[in-house]
Order: sequence, then C-alpha cells, then structure tokens
Amino acid sequence: MDSVRTLCLFVAVWLLIANGLGLAEAKSTPPDSQILFRNDTDATMRIDAIVEKGDKPISPQIVQPHAQTRMSVPAGSRTFELIAFRANPVRIHRIKTEVSEGTTSQFNISAHMMGLYLLEDAGALASIAALPTGVPNKIKAPAVDIAERCRRWADISDRAIIWNHGAAPTPMQYYQSGALLCAVDGSHAFHEGAIYEHYVCRNAWQDCVRHSDGDAFAVPVVRTSSFIDIALRLAREKDAHADFARTQSLEWVRGERPASWLTRYHTFGNLNLGRECPPGYRLHYQGKCINIADALADDPDRGVRMVEPEIDR
Repeated sequence: MDSVRTLCLFVAVWLLIANGLGLAEAKSTPPDSQILFRNDTDATMRIDAIVEKGDKPISPQIVQPHAQTRMSVPAGSRTFELIAFRANPVRIHRIKTEVSEGTTSQFNISAHMMGLYLLEDAGALASIAALPTGVPNKIKAPAVDIAERCRRWADISDRAIIWNHGAAPTPMQYYQSGALLCAVDGSHAFHEGAIYEHYVCRNAWQDCVRHSDGDAFAVPVVRTSSFIDIALRLAREKDAHADFARTQSLEWVRGERPASWLTRYHTFGNLNLGRECPPGYRLHYQGKCINIADALADDPDRGVRMVEPEIDR
C-alpha cells in the first residue's frame, strides 16, 4: 500500500512539474505581431506577404475600398506586395516595413502611393485581358510632327527608361511627350497606342521613318515601389531627382528578343522651368495641375479637376 501511495505521489508531483514547465513555455512564446492595413483608395486590394526562406507561408488578405484588415506576421523586416487587381491597369506596389515583436503596426494604402491620383476598380477584368498579338495591316503615322514635339518637350519632367532583365542593365533614356517616347539621343521614338509604333530617326529626331521591327506593347500591369529598386536607381543615374517610378513589362511584337521593362518616372529637377498652373490649381507630382478646392474638399463623391500645365516658351 505504501508503494502505491508513493507511486501516486510521484505521479502527482511529476504532473505538477510538467504543467509548470508547459505554462512557462507558453509564457515564453512571444505573441503574434500584426500589421493593420487601411485601404484609403476606391480600389479593392490584395495583400501578398513575401516570405523569407524558412518562414511559414502567410495567406494573402483582401481589403475592400475604404476598409481595413489585419495580418499576423513574424517580427522583423517584412516585404509586401499591395495589388490593386481590379484596377485598370492592374497596379502592384511593393513596400518594406519593420514589424516589432508582439505589437500591431499600421500601414495606410493611398492612391498617391500607388501612382494614380484617383485609383478605383475597373468596370470589368475583361477590359484589360486582351493584348495585341501582331502588327496591324494598316499603320497610320502619328498625327504630330515627331521632331517638333520631341524638341519642344526636351526639358519636361516626365521621363522613361527601357531596360533589359540582365544583371547589368543597359537602359535607354526617353522624354515623355504626350503619346510620344522620344529617345534622348534623338535616334528614334515610339508613338504610344495599343501598339508602341517604332520610328527610326536621324540625329535630333529628323526625318523619322516608320520601322515596325521595333514595335512593342506594354503588358497592362504597373509596378510601383516605395523603396529604392533597380528601376529607380537606373532613373537616378540620369536624373538625380527622379521619383515615383512606375514599371511595366514591355513585349516586342516580333518576339525576336526577350521582354524588357518600361519604367516611367518624374523628375523634380525641372519642375519649375516654365511650367505654370492656372489660378486655383497647383502642380501635382505627376505633372498635371489639380484644382486646389477639389483636392481640399472633404467629399468622397467629389471629383478632382485636372488640366495640363502651361508651358512658357
């Protein structure tokens, strides 16, 4: 009988120790870290966490317009892709943020950040699904004189780069002039449309001739970034004040060379050179003049009027 009591006492003591160890282990496990994503746009967003090697997968979250959602993530430096998958075009914005252990951080998703002043869901995904597959039989020359437009706008603040996917990118720099992409060296230009029509020119965009071998089209997915990436570094090699890089994949119609990247950006270096807005408007970072009263109005249903800046020559 004494042996039975001794055994029972041993088991009871062991259970108490085991429970104590279990409680201590539970208390030592750090609570989950979270990020609260607030969607301040009119677009439906999907939030994809980019997991590090060895981390557990993190399920993507959908956050509706003007709503919020929480995501539990490991503490540390985390990377996310914010995808406006119903916008036209689809827009992907990559961010990197620090998440402290056991705390809840907050991140606000804004239309300015995504690269559009107004960002909303497209009427239907089908509207962006069709891509051109070849060169049309009849190609019309652009309705503007390439040399005149490219020379006239050579100091504007909207720029672009076409670059390859390799480890050592070889960027070609462009001025953005309305529907024209003017190569900085004056050797060629693209006229934008469903297909980017290619024109080969003599120096300073003289005597430009249609050359369909260089035709391309941009895949309707725009990528932006809030931290320095390769596209923005390439832009700043040419323009130290470059910002707001927006990148699309550029497919070549003939398919004889790999796809490239088309990066558009804005440089603040020439922001005030002869670019003025009419009274009641201010210059927005994307190069448009926006109505001040509309921008300041606390009315979600009110639109924002935008006009082109006046160029003083």
